[in-house]
Amino acid sequence: MIFLKNKGQLKNILHYYKVPEPDEKEIEDTVQLGQQQMRSLLPSRTTYSTLFKTQIRYITPYLLWAQLFIVALFIIFTLNISQPIKDLPKIIFLISPIFSLVAVLEMVKSEIYNMSVFEQTSKYSVAKIMLTRAIIANAINIITLTIILIYLSTHFQLAFLQLILYGLVPMNIMNGLSLLFIDVFQVRSKIILTAIYLSLFMLNFALVQSKFFLSLSYFTWFIIFILSTIIILIELYIFLTKMKNREKFQWN
Repeated sequence: MIFLKNKGQLKNILHYYKVPEPDEKEIEDTVQLGQQQMRSLLPSRTTYSTLFKTQIRYITPYLLWAQLFIVALFIIFTLNISQPIKDLPKIIFLISPIFSLVAVLEMVKSEIYNMSVFEQTSKYSVAKIMLTRAIIANAINIITLTIILIYLSTHFQLAFLQLILYGLVPMNIMNGLSLLFIDVFQVRSKIILTAIYLSLFMLNFALVQSKFFLSLSYFTWFIIFILSTIIILIELYIFLTKMKNREKFQWN
């Protein structure tokens, strides 16, 4: 037994200690034991209610601040509009995509900050965590948008169902494009993402200024909403499948 008088003696021992080279047979035996152990494990099941309660605690405060910021924007831009029938759809179409930006960044924040490798060690799968975050963030966004549009439709006496499409369609488009940039083009820089979002906002602004925007019928907006929703669900399925496959242990 070695008695150490001070920390310096321990540092000196560790400094001059050389780790022996491992035996190849011992490495192979360890890997085989690990394989046997992993095959014998039964997958643990976690209820979605427990997962939701766990993840909602880690939702960034920026999501709630974004809700307040968007509400403030709606109040500012709808105070003195002279032609609600023409101006309100444009305002909704321009402001509502901000909801999507925050939701997508919340969903993939572990990818942006390169922390997904740590989440893979938790008892919840990364794909399940991301899906839960997406549901929570988008549920909060849709509830907030619905409350805002109910008030606006009542105040300006316009059809709520038509106003909600002006909000949901750009949100879907922004969600889809964000997943495309993050998943397919592997964009992780917040500066690049911000530049992309600003460019998309300018395109939205150019669109609402064109005569083509108000000429679209309610049925056309509804079809665009259905198609964009289907595309997002496909993108989300592909993205989560990739994440799920990445989690699997590669023993070969």
